[in-house]
Amino acid sequence: QSQYKKEFSQQWVFQTSAKWNWSYQRYLDPDTKNSFKKTENSYYQQEYYLSASVLYRLLSNLSFSLSTDGSINTMNADLANFVHPTRYSWLTAFAGKYVNDWLTISASALATVINEDVKKGGSAGNHRKLTPYVSAAFKPFRHEEFRVRFFYKDIFRLASFNDLYYEEVGNTQLKPEKAKQYNIGLTYNKNVCPFLPYLSATIDAYYNKVTNKIIAYPTKNLAVWSMKNLGEVDIKGIDATGSLSLQPWDKIRINLSGNYTYQRALDVTPPDPNTYESTYKHQIAYTPRVSASGQAGVETPWINLSYSFLFSGKRYALGQNIAENRLDSYSDHSISASRDLLIRKITTSFSVEVLNLLDKNYEIVKYFPMPGRSVRATIKIRY
Repeated sequence: QSQYKKEFSQQWVFQTSAKWNWSYQRYLDPDTKNSFKKTENSYYQQEYYLSASVLYRLLSNLSFSLSTDGSINTMNADLANFVHPTRYSWLTAFAGKYVNDWLTISASALATVINEDVKKGGSAGNHRKLTPYVSAAFKPFRHEEFRVRFFYKDIFRLASFNDLYYEEVGNTQLKPEKAKQYNIGLTYNKNVCPFLPYLSATIDAYYNKVTNKIIAYPTKNLAVWSMKNLGEVDIKGIDATGSLSLQPWDKIRINLSGNYTYQRALDVTPPDPNTYESTYKHQIAYTPRVSASGQAGVETPWINLSYSFLFSGKRYALGQNIAENRLDSYSDHSISASRDLLIRKITTSFSVEVLNLLDKNYEIVKYFPMPGRSVRATIKIRY
């Protein structure tokens, strides 16, 4: 990948970037009941990507930009009847931004054009979509870094090649996912004193209305999954974050941070009267109501120490929120130590981590326990 940026003047800035990516995936099931006694497939994907954007500053506090991104994606596999898709994507966005001492306003319109061809079988088809975005942030108090924010976004997402064409998982009938997102939030930052040089907190409340949400679900058994659309999903939630730094001594700093999420993600697809097992207004699979994480670190001239934890509340393995589908909550704790050394302009970093410190084989996916305690050592050299 590469990037180029040129500022022609205070008013005009141009930027362009390009990327090429090649990936390989191998699927192996050594226990398939067939004449080969196994299933083995190989998948190859390529992406060619080019982007260009221009920024124009009309005034010191008013600017406009025009950006366009083009990409070509291909996928091949060693399967007899593979569809060999090629996707041409073109995204163009026009945006504006106004900033003053107490107000920031941004707005944009994104035009999405996607053409997809396959050599045989069905494809995700061609799509045209114009999606808007608008946001604003207010600073009501001149001498306090306190802001009230909100945004509205209409977004469109096409299924990936893996979602559509991966042999065991893909579903070529997937429809694009569409979402309307509403968010209101508060942000506060402050430098309190030399002992407490940094304090930050945010809280956001949001509502997302999603149509044709793309999810994964088990088909033949819990080891073989596929993709499908959920007709309508309503997501309401609250995110809260906090972080602070303490400077008890000149060369020692303590950093603390954490976040908390409460989310109700309900399947509100009108129930099918011919289906006995209804999931109407049930929490969607594998989405906890409550989740949280936290980090604590100590920076010293000799060594840096850190501790982190991750918590997830109970979830359900399927769309029906019944006792036999419930997965227990879990937490994961990890610690690490690191040191940077500078020797003749070469920076060498050493780190040792103990992951899943309490050695708990918790389940993120039902019947697939995560590994227990492990130790990882890393060495990085920068010149």
